[in-house]
Amino acid sequence: GYFVWLVYFHPYESTDDAFIDARSFSVAAKISGYVADVPVSDNQHVDAGAVIVKIDPRDYQIALDQSNGQIGVAKAAISSAEAQIA
Repeated sequence: GYFVWLVYFHPYESTDDAFIDARSFSVAAKISGYVADVPVSDNQHVDAGAVIVKIDPRDYQIALDQSNGQIGVAKAAISSAEAQIA
């Protein structure tokens, strides 16, 4: 009997009620993008405001460069209109 218990039952955890007490929180992102880095580990305590995910900035850098290019085009159009008026 001891051998059967040692081989078949002893290696496994058992519980009387099969419930786990845990606090879980959902995380919602305000922006979308590809995840570049996750500087936290599993079950690590994090404080409010701590960085838990870093988003890859390439998409936003491209949008910024496009906007700056459009500003340059608009300034050139203004200069051209002022030159025509003069």
